[in-house]
Amino acid sequence: MNLGLDATAIAAQLRGAYFGTTAAEIQVGVESYEIDVRLLEEDRNQIIDLERFTIHAPNGADVPLSSVAVIEQVRGYSRIQHVGGQ
Repeated sequence: MNLGLDATAIAAQLRGAYFGTTAAEIQVGVESYEIDVRLLEEDRNQIIDLERFTIHAPNGADVPLSSVAVIEQVRGYSRIQHVGGQ
């Protein structure tokens, strides 16, 4: 099944959920404020939270991260391993 997801799209959703993304900007007088959203700290501090993370595919499907990525806890540098050169 083609979900229309690639590593860049998945990484962007994870980055937004864990580090925050700007959802809106409001103007109060002359001041402008960005509204940033991210997961609550208690929802992003354990490996099980990552395993339960849901990716939103372009076709509208909600897909568990574990169905499109191998999640394992190991020591070492962060890396993305591409399969089939993609």
